[in-house]
Amino acid sequence: MSMLRNYVTVALRNLLRHKVYSAINILGLAVGLASCIVIMLWVRFHLSFDNFHTNADRIYLLYEKVNFSGTSDQEGNATMGPMGPTLKNDYPGIENYTRVYDIYGFNTRVRENPILLKSVFMADSTVFEMFSFKFLMGNPGTALVDPYSIVLTRESARTLFGDENPLGQVVRSNDYDYKVTGVVEDIPRNSVFRFNMLVSISTLENYKYLKMPGWGNNCLTTYLMLRNGVDYRVLEKQFPEFMNKYVPDVAANIKLCLHPLRGLSQRFNFLSSGPSWTYIYVFSAIAVIVLLVACINFINLSLARSTGRAREVGLRKTVGAERGQLIFQFLSESVFLAFCALFLGIAILELILPGLNVFFGDILVFDYIRNWRLSLGLIGIALLAGLFAGLYPAFILSSFHPIAVLKGQITSGLKGRFLRRFLVIAQFAASIILITFTLFASRQLNYLRNSELGFIKDQVVILPLGRDMRNSLNNIREELLQNPSITGVAASSNTFGNVYMSLGIHFEGMDPKEEDKWSVSSIFADENFIPFYGLSLVAGRNFSSDFSTDSSVSYVINEELARRIGWTPENAIGKKFSMWRGSEGMVIGVVKDFNYNSMHSRINPLALRMYPDMMNFASVRIRPEKATDALKYLEKKWNGYMPDQPFEYSFLDEDFARLYQADRQAALLVGGFSALAVFIACLGLLGLISYAAQRRTKEIGIRKVLGASVQNIILLLSREFLVLLGVSILIAWPVAWYLTNRWLESFAYRIDLGWATFLLGGAIALVIASLTVSYQAVKAATANPVESLRYE
Repeated sequence: MSMLRNYVTVALRNLLRHKVYSAINILGLAVGLASCIVIMLWVRFHLSFDNFHTNADRIYLLYEKVNFSGTSDQEGNATMGPMGPTLKNDYPGIENYTRVYDIYGFNTRVRENPILLKSVFMADSTVFEMFSFKFLMGNPGTALVDPYSIVLTRESARTLFGDENPLGQVVRSNDYDYKVTGVVEDIPRNSVFRFNMLVSISTLENYKYLKMPGWGNNCLTTYLMLRNGVDYRVLEKQFPEFMNKYVPDVAANIKLCLHPLRGLSQRFNFLSSGPSWTYIYVFSAIAVIVLLVACINFINLSLARSTGRAREVGLRKTVGAERGQLIFQFLSESVFLAFCALFLGIAILELILPGLNVFFGDILVFDYIRNWRLSLGLIGIALLAGLFAGLYPAFILSSFHPIAVLKGQITSGLKGRFLRRFLVIAQFAASIILITFTLFASRQLNYLRNSELGFIKDQVVILPLGRDMRNSLNNIREELLQNPSITGVAASSNTFGNVYMSLGIHFEGMDPKEEDKWSVSSIFADENFIPFYGLSLVAGRNFSSDFSTDSSVSYVINEELARRIGWTPENAIGKKFSMWRGSEGMVIGVVKDFNYNSMHSRINPLALRMYPDMMNFASVRIRPEKATDALKYLEKKWNGYMPDQPFEYSFLDEDFARLYQADRQAALLVGGFSALAVFIACLGLLGLISYAAQRRTKEIGIRKVLGASVQNIILLLSREFLVLLGVSILIAWPVAWYLTNRWLESFAYRIDLGWATFLLGGAIALVIASLTVSYQAVKAATANPVESLRYE
């Protein structure tokens, strides 16, 4: 017990005697551990999606790969209505299915106030047999069996009924009465399938305007639950036969695929706004890099300090200390410092988590008991860092002969110097990699943000349209344009950034054998749409109400579609063309290519058609200096058009910005953790140069007495470290090029990997490190030589 007390006393004495080195050592590792925890909490949240479902390992999304002629497959989660029940009937390996239909919103009134519930879906009654949503009220087996049955979440029930019992209550919307048959717990954030209300899908058969989609109509999301032991890849291979049997006319055009429920949030951005697998890998790598930099820093400083304790080892061995006792002492001291860093890191984490959760949306939660694996991992990391840092003094110094040590005949040796140099190079190479990646990520996002999309998206307000509003669009447009703060109004089926509808086409000169291999993206739009968004016609004309056929059989296509078919814009005009198995029409115009979706994907073939019944959105352009007046006017008119629906709108430029939310968060995160990695590396560099200056105090004093200038002393102390930084840069550049190039492959439009950015990344690291080294070198060089000669 007395021996242990002695070890603790010695450890604390060394800690207090060398306050600066101890503080640098502990702070560097603490910041690294805190950073690693933040990243791992972020990664853990996104990897935990849908883990709470009991049947998660057996649930699969049925999705389609639709092939544009001559292009790669376009993937979508929309499937045909009968697919779910027919697949279950035809394949014994499929135990269950459920279909989900997004109805976008549910309008009702509560105490005379209009309420719009978002994230509302229709679903089969089997949804609760497959997914583990916790029921608070009602029977999950019967809740969605009858038409007009609805199941609410706890929050939605509170919104509609307050503290009243919602079960059995009737909610009225769009002239239909719906009965509340169940209430479930609010859906966790880490779920792909999140809703505020579910409506029984059997309700479709009773609607006046909407029916269950049949074969050839892709608008449902279908989930399948396979029986235990069934390999989904084997099942996928049988789907071409299924397609040939039920939809032979599109079988060559559409490939059915399955994807496990786990991983959907990373695989399909149309199901979740979460990060892709690329970002999961990138941030996992960053966590490892930052932690390695911190641990290398801790070990390096411990190695440097250990060489100054050779005399202590000699004295202890002279008075009878055994080697095993010395090994235990050095290892325990090092582990003690590492655990001090761990506790400081946790304290830093608790301080920064609230601010980070404002940015990330309350997804970073560190429960030390529930996250016991992460807690044990952190303890293990601290223990390993402490043990590795203590290996050199424990096993090398303890082996020295006490007489040689006391005579001053022991130095750190070439091996110790080589190891420290290697560690300095490793940690700065890692820091430069992160800096360079951050610079390229910032350039890429600026490129996406500032690139010309081919249409005017600024000052555009998007409004969802009800059926009654679609029928009187012309009157509404004229009324809105009477306000001087509104400069234009157009209507369309989709909003830019969300154009995924894919329809088959037929055109003049098509090879009958290729008929089933063509499909295009489509937008149904009015005659104001093209001039409203500033789209350029390269041939032909726009839609016009002066031509009666324009509302039914006239088409405007983009340059890409004309190019794929083999037409020039000029000879495309007047060609026979039809879409969606409609009556034969013709091309009246060709519009210049524009990016109607995210720039992660290339411009695909597109066809525009007038079709009044499909106008789901109004685009309203307002004057920027009168934006407030325009929104107030729109709200007033909206309440007159749609008194049962609250005023809902969005700005198109903000909608587009959200398409790059994951990229923007990634750039900020990488930048932040790059700065931390450089900070930790510079802490280590400061400690090493300080220790080098301390060890050479007498040498510096003698050199100054003999006439050495301040510049000579600075160069003497800095030269070795600056050479090591140069080596770090040369190692980091190829690795940074490879990682950045892989990341940029996820973008259809990307920047070039110019050498200027690599040079800038290396220069930033070099300047920061040089300032760190110079600060301590100048301090040592300007010290009084008399005091230096009196040292020790």
